[in-house]
Amino acid sequence: RMIYFTDLNPRYVKEFEIDDFEKNRDNFAKSSFEYADGYGIENALLLKKLGEDSKLFTILGGANKKTITSILENNKIDFSHVEINDNPREEIRILNKEGLTKIFGNLPRITGQTERDLYMLTKDLKQEDYFVVTDNDQKNISDEVILNLIKLCRNNKIKVLASFKDKILLREDKVTGLVASKNQVEEFFDLKINFESEGVKLAKAMTEKLAEKAFIISDGGVLYSDGENSYKAEFDFKDKKIDKNRFLGGLALSLNRNYKDQLMLTTSLAISLSKKSIYEIEMSDIKILSSDIKIRRLKWKIIR
Repeated sequence: RMIYFTDLNPRYVKEFEIDDFEKNRDNFAKSSFEYADGYGIENALLLKKLGEDSKLFTILGGANKKTITSILENNKIDFSHVEINDNPREEIRILNKEGLTKIFGNLPRITGQTERDLYMLTKDLKQEDYFVVTDNDQKNISDEVILNLIKLCRNNKIKVLASFKDKILLREDKVTGLVASKNQVEEFFDLKINFESEGVKLAKAMTEKLAEKAFIISDGGVLYSDGENSYKAEFDFKDKKIDKNRFLGGLALSLNRNYKDQLMLTTSLAISLSKKSIYEIEMSDIKILSSDIKIRRLKWKIIR
């Protein structure tokens, strides 16, 4: 059983650290790095560091394809890809004492043939694999393409986990797991969550319409429901914020290892709270964070 992370807009990044960056003069970097980045790439690297193999489902091409594939191979990340003519988006990051400046290149063109090739690529997946739809923050990939990929996977009994950058896109195809922010859930149902009982009610509604497992992320923790059981995972780290994409990666790891509900929730949340980079994080860090996460079973009755 394999986890496939989608990354339909991988980025080729050059990062420069400069002590005193000034306009209109030569600047010299104290250090420089080049790497591949993107929501799916980040999760694939994260899981590799935590001892879990996964595969990238992506688009590559142009002069930078060789550089990105070399970076993935050096990190032992396997991938299935569709070939395009354009370079993936390039990004330059300049880090100095005033903060981080980002410069973005053009997005690659996505043609009708590219979309058809993506649909064909799903044939590589097998029943019981996990197809993980990560946030897509670029406008060259349409919502329709994302929904078609989900539908193809569901029709072939492939488990789908999903998170969306802005609004929840799902309408008809129920996925295995959906990770959404409180704001996204409120917008989808056009209802406000002011009390925990209202959150449970909407999580239950999500399991009826959208997903077998629903996760609502808020500032203080994560509310989870599978339709029958509901839990709230909470933490008291004032200096930490939940990374929704990392939570999705942690969820994929937990489900692939058949973790029970409470361990799944604790592990996913701990992974999302870690401030360590994807190259430094260890499972021992997750265990330390997990010890400070509290899980409550919620017993609110749903009144129809």
